[in-house]
Amino acid sequence: MATTPKKFSIRLNAFLFNENTVNFQMFLADAGRGVKAYDLRSSLGMEGKIYVKEREAGRPKWAAQLDMIHGSTLPGLTTLSASAVIFIKAKKRVVAFVFGYGRYLLDDAKFELDFGIKTALNTLDNTTLRSVDLYSMEQEPMQKRTQAVRSSNINSFGIDVSRDILKAVTGDARPGIDWETIHGGGAQFSFTTKIENFDELKDLAIKLGDSFDLKNYKTNFEWVDNIQRVQSDALRIKLDDLLVADLQKGIPSQLQLTLPEIGEWDKIAGFSYTNAKTQIKPAISVSDYFSANSPKGHTVDKLKSNRVFCYDVNNFESNYSVYSCLYYEVVDGTKTYILFSNSWFCIDGEFLKSIDEALKTVPISTIRFPDVKKFSVPVTKTNKSGISLESEGDYNTRVSGSAGYHLLDKQLVKPRVGASSIEVCDLLSNNNEFIHAKHRKGGSSGISHLFAQGRIAAELLLSDQEFRKGARAKLKGTSKDLIPLAKFDPRSSEIIFLVLGDKPSEVKENLPFFSKVNLWITYLSLTQRNFKVSVAAAEISATTGAMVASAAAPIIPKIGKIKATKAKSIKGGVTPTVSAAAATVSKKP
Repeated sequence: MATTPKKFSIRLNAFLFNENTVNFQMFLADAGRGVKAYDLRSSLGMEGKIYVKEREAGRPKWAAQLDMIHGSTLPGLTTLSASAVIFIKAKKRVVAFVFGYGRYLLDDAKFELDFGIKTALNTLDNTTLRSVDLYSMEQEPMQKRTQAVRSSNINSFGIDVSRDILKAVTGDARPGIDWETIHGGGAQFSFTTKIENFDELKDLAIKLGDSFDLKNYKTNFEWVDNIQRVQSDALRIKLDDLLVADLQKGIPSQLQLTLPEIGEWDKIAGFSYTNAKTQIKPAISVSDYFSANSPKGHTVDKLKSNRVFCYDVNNFESNYSVYSCLYYEVVDGTKTYILFSNSWFCIDGEFLKSIDEALKTVPISTIRFPDVKKFSVPVTKTNKSGISLESEGDYNTRVSGSAGYHLLDKQLVKPRVGASSIEVCDLLSNNNEFIHAKHRKGGSSGISHLFAQGRIAAELLLSDQEFRKGARAKLKGTSKDLIPLAKFDPRSSEIIFLVLGDKPSEVKENLPFFSKVNLWITYLSLTQRNFKVSVAAAEISATTGAMVASAAAPIIPKIGKIKATKAKSIKGGVTPTVSAAAATVSKKP
């Protein structure tokens, strides 16, 4: 009697290359330098190749520290890592299965960047999610990982479809797919399956490519297309050219450097960069990179060839192209594009329109703020224009010289429950207007921080008596009564977000995209708590003067009301309706 072959489980990590070739070496980083090639067993009946890179055993950096504590060399503290990848021809594509550190053998400019996340969304059961990774555009772009105790629906992870980009998911396969523990993020798709023989790898590779082509994800995850990856080579080249042109002028304010994947920070020892590899710094920094590599000399090829080196506590070195670590935002015509994690993304037109429509609800403050002053200064390498703008601190100090305004800038107050002290606001008026100011030149992250600061401070005024007590201590005389100790009535207060260096009539339209999203979310949060909320702007003075302190220009309130409108719904999610009372700016006495 014949014995039925016994299946065994195997965990596979796959990447997809959209190329019809058997020249597999072209998919390796550095053209496969230092990598050995091996053929597949001919009886498997498939076209492919194995590439292996060995690493000699060595001692981790921390071993020397233990030696010093012990007094002599400790035995057994050695590490050994190996990397391997198998390429398999699958119809008109190539699938790579990686082992060990094999991921770092691949050329990250060649594989299909959406393969992992799209294949996972097409093949998993959306009610069985156990882990979700997000790229969240809050006051700072942040990568987040949320893990559930048990299998959960996507709605259980608190995703905000207006500013969260889904990067990776983990869950179980939907009915009909014989895979287990599916994980997909970016370009990598991981899963467990049972096979009888390794000749099944070809069919698996073909199935992976077919699964990537499905559109099942649109049933439960259509909102992931609110922010879409740019597929056109011509458009990507155009956007890259805009980035390079911006770099020729210096370091753009909207440019940041960040790891393209979630790092295990308890294991990361530091970072270094091309042309400064031995200068290891504890944090990744755009200024550290450009201090060793002048922005003016950059091309796209240089951004892709230059590296960010990441070192872990075991002395293992991984590296990423600088290009893959860039976060950059640019507006071209009527569309907004964002570069991050090695890819360009376009904001969906309907999604962008829904945000712009929603922002029409947010009123412009009726206060006419004085202009931001500009001064003549000596021309230097970092300031070739010879012009300097008044700082936020100097502006706030000058405005506080006007009757009825109190300076609270840099006056930090500790909340009863909270990680750190924060400002109540920058300026507080006798009309209970809590004014938060930020220069527009600070870019998207600075403006988004402005909205977050105002929201948190307002919520603490409402809920935390200790915070109110600390805020009162920063005021003098009878002005303390502007912040009552016992109970705070939000209906008598207005939160004003003041953008320095913009026109009041254009301030909302000129906000970077994710700052618009953060303004809208902040507006909803505060108006639902019965605060009045508005935005304002202070233009840059038309005249240039010497850098000498001068008397503050008077603030003259404009009498009038702004007509209330209903809150708009944002594509991909439902937003509550804001009451007319919350959307109205009252007359100023």
